[in-house]
Amino acid sequence: MDFSLLKEGAIVVAALAASVLAGIRLAILTEKPRGKIIRIAVDQSGVRPNQFTLVRDEPAVLEIAAAATSFVFFSPGLGIHLTLQPGMPARVQLRPETAGQFVFSCAARDSGLPVLNGTISVID
Repeated sequence: MDFSLLKEGAIVVAALAASVLAGIRLAILTEKPRGKIIRIAVDQSGVRPNQFTLVRDEPAVLEIAAAATSFVFFSPGLGIHLTLQPGMPARVQLRPETAGQFVFSCAARDSGLPVLNGTISVID
């Protein structure tokens, strides 16, 4: 039995549960995105942009693309945890309900690369 799908499903469920607890509306997009689109590029040299601003209660989409290596993108404060595959951008629809500073991190899977960090500012 292939347990990788179960593991990925468990990660998605955990991210959604964390987002509910954090007061964040979050969805992995399977339809047309709504709101401001933030395109994030991840590679061995860093995350671009590594700082950006969202507005509380306004929908936004994070479109995250890994260049050549698989990465894990996560933001505990926003309840996001994604596995990124090279050439396959991931989209997350969110509507932050709480203003503040939220750290996100990217870590390359199966490599010795350092963890890459950034900040999402949510303003009123």
